[in-house]
Amino acid sequence: AMPFKRIGLAASAVRAYQRDREKQVRREMEAKATASSEFLGNVKDKIKIDATIIFEKAFMDRRYPSYMYKFLTTEGSVVVWYASNPLPLHDKEYVVTVGAKVKLSGTIKELKTDDRYNVGQKFTVVTRCAVEVLSV
Repeated sequence: AMPFKRIGLAASAVRAYQRDREKQVRREMEAKATASSEFLGNVKDKIKIDATIIFEKAFMDRRYPSYMYKFLTTEGSVVVWYASNPLPLHDKEYVVTVGAKVKLSGTIKELKTDDRYNVGQKFTVVTRCAVEVLSV
């Protein structure tokens, strides 16, 4: 029998396992979808692409909030943008979330290869971006 004071821990273990499994499945799906990812140019090149938001995350960078957005282009390449403001930018009424189709224009900041989860996956980091939402 389990002591009464441990019941909360046991109950939360099931949900923790489910969340971990969901993350693992999401990573596997993302790895398959982005397996053909290529760099979109050279550093300092200007790009304009149609893409879908596949990941978003808010975090604190030093003392200021920052936002990371990952996009998947129609050709299957991954683009990452670190923004200081969340989408929607300024005066839009709708909320832009994962799955939204956008037109992204910006400058290539660096070309990286992800060796943590998706070994060898190439992605392009952009900066100074303008985002036009095509569909939410």
